[in-house]
Amino acid sequence: MINQIIHLVTNRSGDFHHPSLASAADYVPHVEPADEASLREFLHLKDIDTDYYIIGALTSIYAFPELVGEFNETDRNFDLSLWKPDDDAFSPGDLDNSSCCIFNIHRVPTEYPVVTQWDMSYLDATSLLIQLGTKRWVARVRESATKLYVDWPAELGLQGAVELDGAWTTGYKMTLLHTPSGFPYEELARQIANREDARRILTDRGYMPYFFAAQSDLEKCAILYTALAWPSQYG
Repeated sequence: MINQIIHLVTNRSGDFHHPSLASAADYVPHVEPADEASLREFLHLKDIDTDYYIIGALTSIYAFPELVGEFNETDRNFDLSLWKPDDDAFSPGDLDNSSCCIFNIHRVPTEYPVVTQWDMSYLDATSLLIQLGTKRWVARVRESATKLYVDWPAELGLQGAVELDGAWTTGYKMTLLHTPSGFPYEELARQIANREDARRILTDRGYMPYFFAAQSDLEKCAILYTALAWPSQYG
């Protein structure tokens, strides 16, 4: 079956967010047992506003030819390398190059689910409050007539300056929406090991020994996704 892996992993025939992920009208989703349904919800494989989690799943499986070999995927008409996260959205104002750096974000997420909204609040002429999920930082800043230069925390992986849109006043709030390109396999693997639905699927479908013998968190996640897809049964 063409594109079998994406359809079995998600149990979806299409309606993917990115046009590079092909639909298959001939794939008929099966009725999911309770553990499958809850696990797919946890893994965000049913999300229609982002393919981030699907790409993470596929990337892990395709990294291991022995797992790909369990599927009867005759061909694939999409290229994972063509997938790009949605463009960053910053408001009010914009993010731009600073005096020393070209604007860039390379954040390696360590949380699962991944936090994509950054909330910022101007405190005073020397500090900016940044919140990402439950994490908070107070960063040093300096102002020019049109830009705010921020000493971004290294963990955020951001370089660049904030362009002014209005006057800097205490409490002035800004929001950045950013989908990282990396995937938090380490944290996901840790959470999988503590979920009863995941443990039952891995055990009942014969994948638990391979999960515990996996040499990396990436491989653990790939095995879980393969067990969820269950190609020997659904393929």
